[in-house]
Amino acid sequence: MRLKWKSFLAGLPSPWLREMLRHAPFLLLLQLIEHITVIVSALLSDEPLLSYYHDPFPFLFSFEILFIPLMAINAIYWAQQWLTHPRDLGWRPILVKSLGTIVGVLMATMLMEEVYALWDIYDDDTLVFGEITLSPYASNLVTNTAVGLAIGIPLFLRQSRRRALQNQLADQQMEMDRLEQMKTKAELLALQARINPHFLYNSLNSIASLIHTKPDHAEQMVMQLADLFRYSLNTQGLVWTTLGEELDIVKTYLSVEQVRFGKQLEVSLDCPDDLRHRKVPRFLLQPLVENALKHGAAKQSKGEISLVIKEEKEKLVMELGDNGPPFPSQLINGYGWQSTYDKLQLLYEDRYEVLLQNEPQKRVRIKIPAHQPELNHAL
Repeated sequence: MRLKWKSFLAGLPSPWLREMLRHAPFLLLLQLIEHITVIVSALLSDEPLLSYYHDPFPFLFSFEILFIPLMAINAIYWAQQWLTHPRDLGWRPILVKSLGTIVGVLMATMLMEEVYALWDIYDDDTLVFGEITLSPYASNLVTNTAVGLAIGIPLFLRQSRRRALQNQLADQQMEMDRLEQMKTKAELLALQARINPHFLYNSLNSIASLIHTKPDHAEQMVMQLADLFRYSLNTQGLVWTTLGEELDIVKTYLSVEQVRFGKQLEVSLDCPDDLRHRKVPRFLLQPLVENALKHGAAKQSKGEISLVIKEEKEKLVMELGDNGPPFPSQLINGYGWQSTYDKLQLLYEDRYEVLLQNEPQKRVRIKIPAHQPELNHAL
């Protein structure tokens, strides 16, 4: 119930209205005290109780019961706006609220006294302090202010303690979120650090096999490999990249491999230009393309690899196909697959899909949110 009330208050568009409802107990208690005062006054006097409620001007009394607390709450609200910060703790907010209570009650009482005087309604109740007897006007000011503070200060103390606890919990949650993001980023960077040596190992083997038979091709592979690792080094520490840059990485990798395979490898990449600016995890596609080549297309006399990227219902869909042997029924996750699953799980939790298909054609279908997750936006 309390959570629903807090959610309701948080959803209100007006901060003034939120404060009014937050101080509703203050308002209700002041009204209750006012009624109790009337009842006690009637019991202590010779006048019947009903005379207080069947006054020729009963609406003035009813208006006063609402007007004084409302003025007090408004004064509290403006005092908070001018003199405190939302995260101020300790006695300062309590003193400011007490000051607002005094100002609001005094102003409302003085206005009501003027209204009563205008209608020729006079109150003969007085307060006596030893040899000092206050006038009815001063007595009302003192009584209303004292009642307002007596009710308000305990409530203000309770609200202050609750706000201090809420701020403490919010700070702890922010720290936990920050540590979680740091942990996620560290794990992602560790994954990328493992991907690069893995690719380097395979590429160096390819270069070594061409040094004696096709030295020109080996030199070309070295230059393209240098371009790829130059990009990798220049973007160290970055978790996200654009889809266009990720495709450039894939093209550079495939160009390295095409030096070795020549016309035995046919590549098709299809991505609309309007999707190239979308954010995706760095090195998401390269290890999958490497798997498709090593365990699929490379096993055929004429290898084929296709990559199609499109958007479907706020989802970014990447379909990677090859003409190699079909996926086994019990797929064992190698390094490339495992790193991809780990990366998607870290960044998207359960908001991604990975589907392996052999029919109607062999392909890997990955579906991720079309926009970068807000939780990890700062990574």
